Amino acid sequence: MLRKKIKNLVNAFTESTLIYYINLLSKTITPSIKRNKSVVLYAVFGRFYILMAILSALSAIENGYSGEIIIYVTEETDIDHSLSIICSNFGINIHKISSNTVQNFKKNSFKLFAINHFILNNSKFNGCLLYLDSDSLIQKNLNYIFDVIDTAPLCLTHSSFPELRYKKLIGEIEHFGKKFEYDITTPKYIPLLNGGIIGINFNYTINKKIFREINSDYISCDYVDDQAYIRKIVYENNIYPLYLDARVNKLKGRKDKDIVFRHFAGKGRIDLIPHLLIMSIKLYFSRIASKFQ
Repeated sequence: MLRKKIKNLVNAFTESTLIYYINLLSKTITPSIKRNKSVVLYAVFGRFYILMAILSALSAIENGYSGEIIIYVTEETDIDHSLSIICSNFGINIHKISSNTVQNFKKNSFKLFAINHFILNNSKFNGCLLYLDSDSLIQKNLNYIFDVIDTAPLCLTHSSFPELRYKKLIGEIEHFGKKFEYDITTPKYIPLLNGGIIGINFNYTINKKIFREINSDYISCDYVDDQAYIRKIVYENNIYPLYLDARVNKLKGRKDKDIVFRHFAGKGRIDLIPHLLIMSIKLYFSRIASKFQ
């Protein structure tokens, strides 16, 4: 009982801190002129992750990203009116999807459904799409990432677990306290991938075909984890993806000047609150200082 109360208090404090920082950040940054044919896409379940997605989107805008931003959420996800106004002001598009529509997709692969849904509804889109997990803050301009995506059919990052990268995994493996099944058909020279960052160049016809058909194909496969399915796509379609330098993507809030995507997944979420508090203080005093200039 005590543990549950503590957990509820921590969750409430986390949510309050996120909302405070989102509001503070939204009053500080200015949107850039829109860049054509680039889309950042999020797909989230639940209150915490919609807050993180909005914050992640604002952090991208803060660092100069000027393309379209779309957040897919399930219809029961609660979004405050004030947050909806912030999203509208910054051109962050919230798309609510019926839970019945996504019921065939396993929860961990709502991202695959979202990509599928996007391309089915934007059949003439020939630009680049970057899927991002919501629990990541952007620390550098994403425009150059899109320039990289534009040079290859797929732009991916390696698994955050180096010891697992090139293993041919059979059966189940556990990370973050959860068990995931990996395919045994994809050769071990196809590395494990980080499903939290997926860059797709839809100027390649093969990608439109793959992601239009991903709905029925994924459901027919017995995969729990989307990373295994992405490996399957790469192998079966003879795609040569471009792998981003490992330094641009860091887990658990590690500090590095080259980081573009700073993840707060799993145990790394412990670093989130102190990070937001420090950033809030910096923003607060920078706003005060600007008034005296």
